[in-house]
Amino acid sequence: MKKNLKVCWVSAGVSSFMAGYLAGNVDKWIYIDVADQHPDSIRFIKDCEKALGIDIEILRSTEYGCVEDCIRVFGGFRDAHSGFAPCTNWLKKRIRKSWEAAHPDYDLTYVWGYDLNEIPRAENMIEANPQVRNWCGSAIRITRQVKCEIRKT
Repeated sequence: MKKNLKVCWVSAGVSSFMAGYLAGNVDKWIYIDVADQHPDSIRFIKDCEKALGIDIEILRSTEYGCVEDCIRVFGGFRDAHSGFAPCTNWLKKRIRKSWEAAHPDYDLTYVWGYDLNEIPRAENMIEANPQVRNWCGSAIRITRQVKCEIRKT
C-alpha cells in the first residue's frame, strides 16, 4: 500500500507559500533552485523556513545551472512551433519528474500556488500531469483574501 505524501512546490513567491500554508498538513516543502534566479529568491525561501519552523528541500539540475546554459544548448528561449521551453523543461520539470520517480511508494498530493490571473496556467498544469492523481492548487489574491481551489482527483 502506498503512503500519502502532501508536497508543496514553493516557487519563491507568496502565492505558492500561501497555498501551502492554507492547505495545511503539508508533509514536504520543495523549492527548485536555478542559479540565475533573483538573489532574493533564496532569502524568501529562508524566510519561509523560519515562518514554518522546518527546512525546505532545495533541488537543482545537475545538467544545467542556469537559463543561459539552456538557451545556448537549445538555441533559443522557445520553439516557435511546439511551444517547447527548454529552460522550464530542463531546469524545473525534469527535476520534479526525477523527484517523483525517486518516490514510487507514495500517493502524492501536490500543492501549487497561483494568483487569480494564472487560472489557465493552473488548469494547464493539471492537464499536463496526469500521473498526479491528487491536487490541491490554490489561486490567491492576497489583497482581497480570495481563495479558489482547483482539484483533480
